[in-house]
Amino acid sequence: MPKVLVKDNKGERWVDADRLFSHLLLRYSKAELNGKKPVPYKERVDNFYSAIDAEWLKALKEAYPGVDVEQELNNAKMWLLSNTNQAKKDLKKFTNNWMAKSMRTGKQEGSTNNQAKYEEYKPPVINDEDVASPEEIKDILRRR
Repeated sequence: MPKVLVKDNKGERWVDADRLFSHLLLRYSKAELNGKKPVPYKERVDNFYSAIDAEWLKALKEAYPGVDVEQELNNAKMWLLSNTNQAKKDLKKFTNNWMAKSMRTGKQEGSTNNQAKYEEYKPPVINDEDVASPEEIKDILRRR
């Protein structure tokens, strides 16, 4: 049984290291587990996104019109699972922020590509009578 030398207001004394560690862990731990095992992060994320109720889903759709909410929920879930080094505690808050960002960046419902759609460039048709002759070009340049 390992011992640790402890200094406190009573002086110096040797105590059982396991009991000391257990005491400090309980005292400084942020989460009180009460005998329960913590849920692994992947499982916690899966449980959250599979248990989204219809009422909250409806509220998201009303709050973020034009955003493909179901697709963005999948995107947010995949981001969380891919970036475990940036684990989030409050998944509901994270999801709400994700939706707000999607709305600001213009991810519209039903669009597969978020880039603006442009028409293909078609050069103008130039007729021979529209082109200036070399003499006309020289005349124009002399006027300046």
